[in-house]
Amino acid sequence: MPDLVFTIVFVSAFASLFVGGVFTVLSFVAFDRLLRQVWAESEDEWMKLGKPCGFFWVPHGTRVGFMTGFVRSGLYDKWAAVDEEPFAGCAEYLGKLRRYRRMSGWCLAVGALLLVSALGMMLAQ
Repeated sequence: MPDLVFTIVFVSAFASLFVGGVFTVLSFVAFDRLLRQVWAESEDEWMKLGKPCGFFWVPHGTRVGFMTGFVRSGLYDKWAAVDEEPFAGCAEYLGKLRRYRRMSGWCLAVGALLLVSALGMMLAQ
């Protein structure tokens, strides 16, 4: 019976971590769509943001380098955390970005807790 409980907890941990990873990728896609919208509507606004590139999409004229990752990360965190809309017409993708990021956090936290529980069960035997 303890082996069955361990297996269930262990499989649940990895399933939760996998789902968290899927939500993380979905939040990256939503971020890319937001960034693409900013770039398409106003290239000046995109330049004011620091010419960021997306996770999977790179705007024309962007040099991908070490610093572009920092600009992207700061913008990703800012858009996911701030309550107001950073620009007009972004509510749909901004809502998706925030929902996916929240779900990702919960899934990864639950997966980590289940994994620690499974390891604790292993060490207790």
